Amino acid sequence: MIRQVFSALSAYLRVPTATVRHGLLRYHIATGLLSLVLGILLVYGGWSLGDDVGHRLTDLLPWSGNAVVGSIGEWVGRIALLLAGVMLYKYLVLIVVAPIMSPLSERIELSLGQTPVDKPLSLAQWAKDIVRGLHIAMRNITRELLMTAVLLLLSLVPGLAVITTPLIFVVQAYYAGFGNMDYYMERHAGVKTAATYVRRHKWLAIGNGAVFLLLLAIPFVGFLIAPAFGASAATLSILKGPYRLPSKGVG
Repeated sequence: MIRQVFSALSAYLRVPTATVRHGLLRYHIATGLLSLVLGILLVYGGWSLGDDVGHRLTDLLPWSGNAVVGSIGEWVGRIALLLAGVMLYKYLVLIVVAPIMSPLSERIELSLGQTPVDKPLSLAQWAKDIVRGLHIAMRNITRELLMTAVLLLLSLVPGLAVITTPLIFVVQAYYAGFGNMDYYMERHAGVKTAATYVRRHKWLAIGNGAVFLLLLAIPFVGFLIAPAFGASAATLSILKGPYRLPSKGVG
């Protein structure tokens, strides 16, 4: 466990050097701009719609006319939508920046002397990659939402919040790391093989995803740097550590 987490964390420290040495800055810039636009849209949407959601929630209460209750409801609605936006962002950004992230991951693989799987540049291959990305996203977001909902319900039990809160972060980190690692795995494994690999190296995914989420917490800057850093670090951690992916699967 500790070894995998350390490998994931140390990979982030190698990203700046790899970016400069191998001329990858343009990938970071393009990804950062797309990610920033997406992040701003989600934050703006969550903040704007939060009032309406809060009012609808307080309307269900018997003291809904109270000004203080209404104000609290607005903030609860905003926070709830912002949290949902962050969760949704992780999956949307995987799809939106995939045409840039996959070549970035491949360039890192080449720089380390590896030979990536040769994928034809065609509309059919692009469509296949999009379908795979949607498959991974839907699979992961369903499981993440279910696990998060269960932990949130358990947190209502007095005293359990101190346990469930860090567990929610771990769940979020695991699936964020899964997404970052898949930019490399999409060239070498099918969905089933990739899922099995991540389960076996779950702490590698958690370590990668934890830093990714912490970077996202930096206002604006996080949206600019987190996606490219996360994908680059995930590729480096797989290739530089004792965690090589087996030969391409069929699942």
